[in-house]
Parts: sequence; C-alpha cells; structure tokens
Amino acid sequence: MAEKKLRVGVIGCGGRGWAHASAYMRSDKVVLAACADVFKPARDFFKTKFGFKKCYADYRDMLLREHLDVVSVCVWPHLHCQAVLDCASLHHPPRLINSEKPMAPTFGEAVRMHEACVHRDIMLTFCHQRRFGASWSTAKKLLDSGAIGTLQRMEMNTSNMFDWGTHWFDMMHFFNNDLQASWVMGQIGCAADNKIFGATMETAGIAYVKWPNDVTGLLTTGQGNATPYEIRLMGSAGMIDVYHGKCRIFAEGQKWTDVPLGEQRPDDTYLHILDSIECLLNKRQSILCSENALRATSLIFATYESSRRRERVFLPLEIDDSPLLSMLANGDIVIPDWPTYISAQDEEDGFRFFFNGKNLRGLTCAPQRSWRSRAGILCSDKTEAWIYLDKDLGNFELRFDIRLGSRSEAGVIFWADPRKGPKSGLEIVIADDPQAPPGLATTGAIRGLSPATKGIGGIASSWRAAKIVCQDGKVTLSIAGQDLSTHDLAAPALAGHARHGALGLVARRGDVEFRSVFYAPRG
Repeated sequence: MAEKKLRVGVIGCGGRGWAHASAYMRSDKVVLAACADVFKPARDFFKTKFGFKKCYADYRDMLLREHLDVVSVCVWPHLHCQAVLDCASLHHPPRLINSEKPMAPTFGEAVRMHEACVHRDIMLTFCHQRRFGASWSTAKKLLDSGAIGTLQRMEMNTSNMFDWGTHWFDMMHFFNNDLQASWVMGQIGCAADNKIFGATMETAGIAYVKWPNDVTGLLTTGQGNATPYEIRLMGSAGMIDVYHGKCRIFAEGQKWTDVPLGEQRPDDTYLHILDSIECLLNKRQSILCSENALRATSLIFATYESSRRRERVFLPLEIDDSPLLSMLANGDIVIPDWPTYISAQDEEDGFRFFFNGKNLRGLTCAPQRSWRSRAGILCSDKTEAWIYLDKDLGNFELRFDIRLGSRSEAGVIFWADPRKGPKSGLEIVIADDPQAPPGLATTGAIRGLSPATKGIGGIASSWRAAKIVCQDGKVTLSIAGQDLSTHDLAAPALAGHARHGALGLVARRGDVEFRSVFYAPRG
C-alpha cells in the first residue's frame, strides 16, 4: 500500500513562498494542496506555477478546510506569530510548520510561537538555512576536527541585527554547539528610518556575547563596519574565515589556505525544507527547530535590552516587548528627519528639488491631501493618488529613493496634462510584483503601452535608489544601479504622445514612500 502523502499549504505567495514551494515540488512525499495570499494576482500565478490544487485569499479559510499536514509561513515578520498560533489552535493542527525568519518583531511573540507548538507537539522550524550552506558546514567540520584548536572567539558583521543578524546569531550557536549564552552587552543607534519587510532596524549596532565555556562572540552592524570576512572563527591554534561560497583557514605555522567546498549543493532553503520533511517522518529534531531559533532571537532582543538598560543583560531573557520599538515609541530613541539636499556637483549639473523634504511647496496633489510630508519623506497610502510638479518639462532626469509596502505599486508620470489627470501622461511602473514575468504593468513598463524588458521581482521593504532618464528619444529606468528597461519613444505605441508636460509621482496601491527626489531638465 502506497504511503499517504503529506498535504502542504503555503501562506504567502511572494519570493520566499516561491523558495519553499520549489523545494516541496522536489519531494515525492508531499502533495501541494493549497496556497493563500491576500493579493489575487500573486496567489493565482503561484497556484498555476507550482500546481497547487486550491488557492485562498484568507489563510484561515485554507487552514480550516484543507486539513494540512505541513504549513509554510512565508509572510512578513509581523504576521508570523498570528499565523503560527492560528495553525496551533486548530482541532487537527499541522504536524510541521516551516516559517521564514526572523521569528517576530517582539520577543514575547517569539516565545509564544515556540511554546504553542511545543504544547501541541508541532514541529516548528525557522529558515536559518545557512546551517545547510556548503561554506558554513565546511567551517563547522573543520572546527569540530580541531583544525584550529579550541574555539575561543567569533567575530561577525552584517547590515542589521534583526533581519540579517538573526542568521549570524544563529551561526554563533551553530559553531558553539547550540550552547545557551550567558550574557550580552550591546548598543544600538537609529540614525535614519530603516525598515526591512516592515520591521524597523537599527542603523548601527554592536553585540558582545559570552558563553559558559568562555567562548565570546562579537557582532557589528551598519554601514562602515565591513571587514574582509563575514565570519571569523578564532581558535587556540588558528583561524577560519567564512564567506558566502568560500571558506579559508589559517592554521598555526601555515599561510591562509582556501578550503574546497566539495560538489555543488542544492539551494540552502531547498535543503531546509526537504530535511524538515525527513525529520517529521523519522521523528528527528530539525537543526532549524524553534528552540534553536529562539536562542538566536534572544541575542537580538538582549542586545536591544542592553542598550535600553545601559548594562549587561543576563540570559535567559525575561522581557515581552522589543526594547527597540519601545524606545522609539517612548521617545528614548528619536529618528532624525531624512536630510534632503543637493550636492554642489548635482546643482552644477542642473538638479533641482522635486520635493524639498519639508513641505509640498511647488507640488499639486490630486486628490487634495492625498500625499504628505513626514520626516523628510514624501508618502501616500491612498489609491490613485497623484502629485506633480507645477512645471512643463520636455526631456529630464529624475533621481529618487523609493520604498514600497508589500504588494504596493507606484509610478512616475511624465508629459502629462494636469487638466486631464495622470492618465494623460506616460507612466513608468514601479511595483512590488515578486516573480511576475515582465509585462505591461510590471516594474519598468510604460503602463499599458510598452512592456518591461527585464524582471526585477519584489522591491518592497527597503529603500531603493532609482533613476529615470528621458533623453535622445529614449526613456530608461534604473534601480540600484541596474538598468531595468529602456523604451524607444518613437515606437508606434508611444510615437503619437506629446513630448512635454507635467512630471509627477503616483501611488496606485498600498504604502508608497519617496525621498531625495530631484529632477534636472535635459536638452
């Protein structure tokens, strides 16, 4: 008799949902039963792409109707806790939940997820997938073999403590055999509005960690902290440096030597998902279990707590909130307004303020009050909200930073007639459309007229520097230094349009934010 296959459901059909679904597809032990996402185009495309039998707008309906054995939680961090608790509260809960990291925006939520799943005998994992990576596992084998003697100190650096730091804190525990740390001493600062996947991050931080076996760990975050290595392991007889895709060793009496990583492995997330299924079927604990994830998470929030108390924090941690979020809410940390200025060189090159960072002077909103200025940021959460410059422009260059909420959509409109509204102009689309194939309404397209030439996927959650140049009969969009699309304005679909008009921004859907918006007329 054939073994009954595990029924899999995925909550969240964005980029990380794709990574999980791609792994499940390769397993002969599961059936892709259902997926859920509030955004219809995403869930419909996801269902078709991976062959899910059903899709839902509300994941709770999916949980109630589908009797799932395995659920992947692939939404933004602030949604993790409720989704996991909803799974755990079912009369017949799933036996395995694979969640994305970080665990949750507060320590209390992280603890509640772990405890709820322990209570219901549910295997809960978090995707700290670096444990499966070739360079990291190679370093671990070298360390365990005594190649650098006894581990004494770990040094790591990355961009932030919450989204990326959760990986590195997990690596500290991985290399130190998942021993619970004794205490943390740390400090954080917030010099700018910095969010990733909706979660507020520090802009600079430092965490010093001590374990009962006298091993210490140092994590530094923020710009300007980079070192030649991502992780350095220091032992009594040498050092190991670890990077993505590279590992090297400095043994006592020798030179730095690159270590072969062996045959190319599948994607780390793929290994996490397939291993979790094997763990479930063989009643084996996953190395990405929530117990291990909670150890890493406790170091994040202990660092925040040390900054709040201005003293060393002993573990286990006994708080429920996020000290970072609490300090921001209480005014103990104040994020300064984003500085909006034009450099001398840019001024010489003809750049002027589109948005001055203080108010909407020189701009017109339609509808009125649909855009607002906040802390140096131009933002709107309205639908079909247009804001434009009270000038008639031909060729131009526009530079700006943009940050979109999940599944949000914006655009840059040029050559519009203000009397006729935004539809009278040409609009370059900028949207969070993860995994969507290039089309007439994806990032880089001129909406409805000329398709995007290159897909970028999801661009939500963090600030992205962008540039649009309209000159010499062409218009080009670049994001993060990458040219995404170039349109020939003499093409039949575009040739009949006026060659001058208003320049503006439009919020089509969700949360849309711009900052450092400058323009320059071009000949």
